[in-house]
Amino acid sequence: MKQTYIKNLEQILQQNFQWHKSRIKFLSLIILAILKASTVNLSRVAVLFHNHTKVSSNYKRIQRFLRYFRFSYTLFARFIISLLPKGLKYIITLDRTNWKFGRSNINILMLAVLYKDMSIPLFWEILPKQGNSSA
Repeated sequence: MKQTYIKNLEQILQQNFQWHKSRIKFLSLIILAILKASTVNLSRVAVLFHNHTKVSSNYKRIQRFLRYFRFSYTLFARFIISLLPKGLKYIITLDRTNWKFGRSNINILMLAVLYKDMSIPLFWEILPKQGNSSA
């Protein structure tokens, strides 16, 4: 990954989130690695960090980040909206998806904004049961 991309993304994130610099740097690395890998498979993403650290260490670092770091959905949604061009009308989508992973049911309700034929998640909630809502 080019250092220019990392520095530019760090600057954008720093302007929008009041987090420690090391957290901003890590988030920049993982975002760019996911985009380059075109997957969220952590073992593939960890290879793309190119930070003179063992891949296994990068993998564990990603796991720790995902396990312990909590962020504000509202702050995240505001950040995403701030990146979109101003003055356009956007379509907001509400979607629920449900699938099985082994014996576990994964049921996610997501609110997203549609931009250039792509849904960008803003808020999401993992629902505690399989199937449709009774609401």
